[in-house]
Parts: sequence; C-alpha cells; structure tokens
Amino acid sequence: MEDGDFRENKAPFTAQDVRFTTKGNTLYAIILGWPENDRISIRALARGRRLWFGSIEEVTLIGADAEPTWTLSDSGLAVELPGVRKPCDHAYVLRITGANSKNLAGASTG
Repeated sequence: MEDGDFRENKAPFTAQDVRFTTKGNTLYAIILGWPENDRISIRALARGRRLWFGSIEEVTLIGADAEPTWTLSDSGLAVELPGVRKPCDHAYVLRITGANSKNLAGASTG
C-alpha cells in the first residue's frame, strides 16, 4: 500500500483482503474476493477479542440467497459459504451482530 490517498496497487484481491466498517451496533466485514474454497477466515475476530457489542451472535452475507454457517475459535471467525451463490461480482459484505446489539441500540453515546 502506498502512503497518502487510498491507493492500493494490488490485484486481484482475495478473500484474505478484508476491510471493516460499522453502522450503529453492527460490524460489517467487507471481503474483497470470493474464497476459492467457499470458506473465509477472519483472524481479527478471534474468540476473546473484545467487541463493543459483546460476543458474536449472528453472521449473514448481505444479498445472498442462503445463510452461511460460521464458527468462532481462537484462530478467528470462520465463515463457510457452500451452496451460497455469490451476490455480486465485486466485494462481499458480512453483517456481524452481537449478543448486546439490541441492548446497545437504545443507549446514548453521551
């Protein structure tokens, strides 16, 4: 990656290229390439990591026609997509919500 503007001279991106954003009490993991083996592993979300919404309760793939299966371990969040059709041809977004998301929805941030 170069300094300055958001210029990445890496192509093609793979399922190991993940970016994150949030909205409200939801974490979104943006996967920049579809995994060849239908499995995504996100080390940054390993069990024991403190997330503002508590523990991970649900993982969905936005725009998919089926729900992915997922497990959480010390190695990371593993999401399996067998039988899930690619929702588009570019980036893929996992919506990740937690146990305390509903409780935090009404909380003010001061």
